[in-house]
Amino acid sequence: MEGKVPTPNGEVSVYCSTKEIKVKAGGGEGKLIFESASKPKTNSGTIIELAKNKYQLIVKPNVEYKVSYKAL
Repeated sequence: MEGKVPTPNGEVSVYCSTKEIKVKAGGGEGKLIFESASKPKTNSGTIIELAKNKYQLIVKPNVEYKVSYKAL
């Protein structure tokens, strides 16, 4: 899955496969919440475990995040 969404704070682009998520926000701050069968890794920021297999990454503006994970 891949796409771009316009928001009042700028465009958000997302790419998602069963092994990788890429997200970048043009402005503002948001949360990426996802599920993974194993502990995910990212090139930037900190991933927080919310519950079993459920994780959160805070997305800050103008940073391209790449998350390696294992889709359920």
